[in-house]
Amino acid sequence: MSETALGAQSRIIIRLVLAGQPPPNDLPPWSKRLCAQIIGRQLWDIKRSQCDSICVVLSTTTLFEAQSEAKVHLLRGLNMLAQSLEAPLNTLEMINSKCVPVIK
Repeated sequence: MSETALGAQSRIIIRLVLAGQPPPNDLPPWSKRLCAQIIGRQLWDIKRSQCDSICVVLSTTTLFEAQSEAKVHLLRGLNMLAQSLEAPLNTLEMINSKCVPVIK
């Protein structure tokens, strides 16, 4: 088995998908799901910071612009992970593919 199949570091895979490259073919579905959960958490943190009363009061447009750009990259990465799980080959991949939302 390759090093990726044995358990790739999630930070490396996340960097890869955020750069617009697909995850490795031999990456286990549970690893893709973990990366999707990490990206989802980042999106949630951005949403919470935008709803924070301090940000609303200060209305820092540069912060909102930076967060908007980050959201675009995160959503693209999440979509790439979801697409890599679209055609499950076995039961485990089918279970994990239902846990990664497809963004259209």
